[in-house]
Amino acid sequence: MPFLDPSFILDFQDQGGSSDFQQNQNGLIDAVVERGNPTLGQRGSFLTPTALETLRTISGARDNKIPVIKDDDAVVVTTPGFDQIPDNLPNSDQYGFTAFDIFSGMRFYPGMYGTNAISAEFERDNRMQRILRAMATKLEEVLSTVAETRKTQLLNFTTQASQGSGTFVFDGTGDTLNISKDAQRETMFHNMTSLAVANKLPGNYSLVGSPLALLSHDSAVQQSGANNAVNLQYPMNQWIQERYYQSHFLQPGADNFSGYFMRDGSLGMVSNHPYDFINGTEINGMKWGISPVPLQGIRMRPNIYINNNAVDATSLVKQGAAPIDTNLLMSHFEEMAIWLRVYVVYPYQTDFATRANDIWKLRGLTT
Repeated sequence: MPFLDPSFILDFQDQGGSSDFQQNQNGLIDAVVERGNPTLGQRGSFLTPTALETLRTISGARDNKIPVIKDDDAVVVTTPGFDQIPDNLPNSDQYGFTAFDIFSGMRFYPGMYGTNAISAEFERDNRMQRILRAMATKLEEVLSTVAETRKTQLLNFTTQASQGSGTFVFDGTGDTLNISKDAQRETMFHNMTSLAVANKLPGNYSLVGSPLALLSHDSAVQQSGANNAVNLQYPMNQWIQERYYQSHFLQPGADNFSGYFMRDGSLGMVSNHPYDFINGTEINGMKWGISPVPLQGIRMRPNIYINNNAVDATSLVKQGAAPIDTNLLMSHFEEMAIWLRVYVVYPYQTDFATRANDIWKLRGLTT
């Protein structure tokens, strides 16, 4: 039975073990996977089922353009004139997405574990955890890069949201909403959702933040429960449980937190699978396929390539004066490639310079 095969991934999902690995929280991935569904073929989505299927199968080197009708100002006059009726014709455009590749894998020598105190399965699974953790970090980097390009470049009505106190200030130089220390407590979410409505961006929002982004807010909520003068535990606790995501990729630096405030559907992901992976091609011990389940961390089904071969593995033990393990002479190896090709998708935005967008970069100040 081969050690590296797509079927082992099914068992791997439920296996644990003792290792020195530090697990990251991948809040950007979680938020996009759980809150990006409105972009993916549902009712009201800008991605039709046909366009969605094309993204899953199209070559990453080819463009896939989506037509869109741009939002513009309709001409309205105060003097009727049937010989001069405003034409108000639509203005159309096209836009598409870039394919991002995240690639890794492993080589496995079963002969190394013939007399090893560490079992082959345990070491394989731990190595897979390390690989998936690194791939998730790379995917978080991709999502952060796209979020940076899509973040709003203006935000109106911050004075009104601050109620004159300056607790919410949009920095046009860094395109960042700065939030004072006091505003990070119980008022932050209510004010930001109201601010979104004022900027014509209503909807459900999530906050993706660096670790401990909401520590001051959590403390305030815990001090104001049902038996206090102000009850903040509901619905604020419910909001935190459902719509707050922590990411170790986001680093606060000297601030209380950094992060993004994102409307549902503002970012989505579509995995792409080339022809041989879709069709499960098998040639001379080489197999192409797709992971049977979404993998830990990246939460998507990547392309899987497996190759069985034979090699002189004695070079693995030729370190210094160490004896050569003859069990490894011409020991066969198995190798697996894990290839995530993903399109990060998003709605069309007519003009970032004059219209607010539904991804806000946040900075939680210490004062």
